[in-house]
Amino acid sequence: MQVVGRRILTRRIRVKPSPTSLIRWSTLAAPRGFAMPEAEIIPFEPPRRPRRTPRRSRTTAAPRGLGFTQAMESWELALNSRGKAAGTIRSYRDAVRNFTNWLGQEGCICRHPDPVEPCPVKPHGRTTRDIPTVEMITAEDVRIYLTHERRRTSPGNAHKVFRNLRALFNWLIDEGDLEGPSPVRNADAPDVPERELPPLSDEEIAKLLKTCKSGGSHDDLRDYAIMRLLLDIGPRVAGLAGIRYAPDDPKANDVHLAQYEIRIRLKGGDDYLAPIGKQAAAAIDRYIRRARMEHPDAESTALWLGKFGPLGVSGVQALLRRRGDQAGVVGVTPHRFRRTAATNCVDSDQSETDVMHNFGWKRPEMVRHYTKATAKTRARRNHQRSSPADRY
Repeated sequence: MQVVGRRILTRRIRVKPSPTSLIRWSTLAAPRGFAMPEAEIIPFEPPRRPRRTPRRSRTTAAPRGLGFTQAMESWELALNSRGKAAGTIRSYRDAVRNFTNWLGQEGCICRHPDPVEPCPVKPHGRTTRDIPTVEMITAEDVRIYLTHERRRTSPGNAHKVFRNLRALFNWLIDEGDLEGPSPVRNADAPDVPERELPPLSDEEIAKLLKTCKSGGSHDDLRDYAIMRLLLDIGPRVAGLAGIRYAPDDPKANDVHLAQYEIRIRLKGGDDYLAPIGKQAAAAIDRYIRRARMEHPDAESTALWLGKFGPLGVSGVQALLRRRGDQAGVVGVTPHRFRRTAATNCVDSDQSETDVMHNFGWKRPEMVRHYTKATAKTRARRNHQRSSPADRY
């Protein structure tokens, strides 16, 4: 501000105003000296501009009318992208297909408690009514179907169906194709009584192995090697059938007899090198030298060969049943061999960690699950061997 004569020249002062106040400036004139500007602050509320577009909701409603066939196809793509095993996907698909078929039939009597006559609804029966979409399924529908499966098959299979359907509906909710909560509730899980499946006894094992020593045919040498390997490391039947033999291609070869190792493919797709004993290695070597090299499909990368080519899961299960019938042993399955192998390892004082790593398991609970049939007997034997009172 400058004073010229008696006129006062003021310079305009630019001040950044506050968004919530109005600044009014006034200048006081004075004959002599300078007049300092004073500011008067008047609070005010700025006007709100109306929103031109409505605010969008972060959650969108689930689409209506999604059928089970379309849901299963989308879910199968998601399972494949996560690397799920083919057998796992097949189990999911069968559970959804049977549930869909049950929804399309009438006459299920499993709604009533403990009916005497068998239910007329079959898993592959002819549909007689429209199948509801996924959002129309209620918890009562799931409960009745689980009762139906428990009566038709077993409590264990009903619990498996429960787990498969729960996984499907949880995935639909996560994808936004279904609004929660899920109709498959944890409280409706079927009760499964615990069964202690005994492992094969030493006498039964001797009878089974003896059925393969009568001759030197291809099947005898192959079946003997398979049973030796099952008794050694107890691989899953899919992992056993998937063993590859390609000595000229190290990447595709799973058989390393000089190192006493076999590469086994696990359920999730991972590979691990399983240690094998001398008897199993010798039996596999004998099968390769005396039987496999003369087979018409010897150029195949599959280790186990059958009459019509590579031996699959059903082929392994069939040959074990046949050997069990010849030996007079009931219930000879790959799963029972798996229990037997795990039990023998624990009985020979191997630790849970050792058995877990040798069998390709990731949790010690698997060791306890497969050896629980002899857990009490083993505990008593260990107590007698190292009783605390015997020290004094």
